[in-house]
Parts: sequence; structure tokens; C-alpha cells
Amino acid sequence: MDVLDNTSALWCTNPVPLHDGMEDLYHTWFAGHTGQPDGQTVSVQPWSPMPCPTPWANTMDTVTNMYLALPMIWLPQEVWARYGTETNAAWHMRMMLTLTILNQVDVTNHGQLTYRLMDTIPTNPDRLAAMALSAATGEGSEDADQCRQTAAAWVDVAWPDGYPLAMLCALARDLVPVCEYGSAVLSAYTAVAYATVGADGQRYAVRMLRTLRDMYPQVFTPDALTPQAVTGWYRAHRQQAVDMMNVLADLNLEHRDMATTVANLLA
Repeated sequence: MDVLDNTSALWCTNPVPLHDGMEDLYHTWFAGHTGQPDGQTVSVQPWSPMPCPTPWANTMDTVTNMYLALPMIWLPQEVWARYGTETNAAWHMRMMLTLTILNQVDVTNHGQLTYRLMDTIPTNPDRLAAMALSAATGEGSEDADQCRQTAAAWVDVAWPDGYPLAMLCALARDLVPVCEYGSAVLSAYTAVAYATVGADGQRYAVRMLRTLRDMYPQVFTPDALTPQAVTGWYRAHRQQAVDMMNVLADLNLEHRDMATTVANLLA
């Protein structure tokens, strides 16, 4: 069985790598911190393979140069802010939409999704410390100001009439259930595919199915966590994944032929 790689920040075919890698990533962004991040500093959603630091992350006292190179932390405040009317999932979706439109999500040569990093981050410890302080407090730093100007220019080019906050908030809110359901279906298919490739694949499939059950408790509802039951579930819900791809294609956020690819995979 063929599987789809995670090639978009808006949908996910396997949430396990993100779940497994968060502890290392947390340490990479915030030196000395271990364990899984809390939702206040880093947002993680099962339907997106991309974690996203929240505005509160700037107040962490151990941010690293890798964190300071992330694109979203230098966006204009009105863009990165989370508003009272936004749920965690809707804010995460708006950030993924924004960064995708700004071309700040990339696929590496190894087929892995990554953020495009700012290319003006200094190596001098004093300048890095000044940048970190500026990120947290807004105090002056030429390096930080240059990053802010670069990010503001991205937004101005993408939206010459101003960042369409209300429109993107509404769109993100509408897309969350679409991408949640579609991603659950694709992930269920991926788990069944792993179950066909030997003992190691079967063990991974079991772990993946348990993860899906925990991450999608209201969506992923097969009668049992067996390949047969899960296959029946994803085939019964395949249209949800196809519709997700069509919706994203209508928004120019996905290739139109991806809907056909998904329909054929899940048939």
C-alpha cells in the first residue's frame, strides 16, 4: 500500500513523528527544557505536522538561536497574536494558513516539512541575547528590528491592502473540522498500510492507532483497532479526505489532483 508523505502544514497523514519529536524540538527551541511542551508556549494539533510557538513563548528565558530564527515570531503583532474569539485549534490553523501563504513552510530534500528560517540571525552571544530580550519586551535590537521589517514586508506583499484578520479567522475556524476529519481518515489509512509490512510495521500500526484514538476521540471511531475494522472505517469516511483536498484546492492551498490521488488511495 502506498502512503502519502506529510507535505502540507494543513493536513497530516501520521501524527506520531510529531508527537515523538516534540521533546527534542522543545529542547532545541528552549535550552534546558525537557518533556512535552504545554499548550501555552507551543501549539500542537493532530491535523498539522507543524508545531507552532505561541506569543507567550517569547517570554521563555532560555530561547535559542534556532527559536530566534523562526519566521512567525517576527510577524507583525496583529498577525501572530491570538485573539479571545479564537480557539487553540483555530489560531493554529490561522498561523499555518498565514505561513503557507507567505511561503514560509518548506519541504526538505528528505521530504520533511520545515519552517524557512530567518537568514540574518547573528552568532555573537551578546547580539543573540539582545534579540531574545527584544522578542520578549520590544526593546531595541538592530537584528530583531531587521527580522521584523523582513516579516512585515512578506505580509505587505501578500496582502497589499492589509492583513485580512477577520477573513482568515473565519476561514481557519471553518477549516479546522474539515482538516481534522480528513487527516484522521488519511492517518487511519497510513496505519493500515504499516500493518501490511511485517512485524515491525504491525507494532508501529498498533501504536499509531492508539495515538489516533487518543488524539481524535470524537472523530476516529472504528468498531475495533484491527486492520479490518479500521479499513472499513476509513473507506466509509473516505469522502471526508477527498473533500478536504478539494476545499484546499479551491483556496489554492493544495494541488487539484491531490483529491484524485486520495480518492484512489482510499478506494
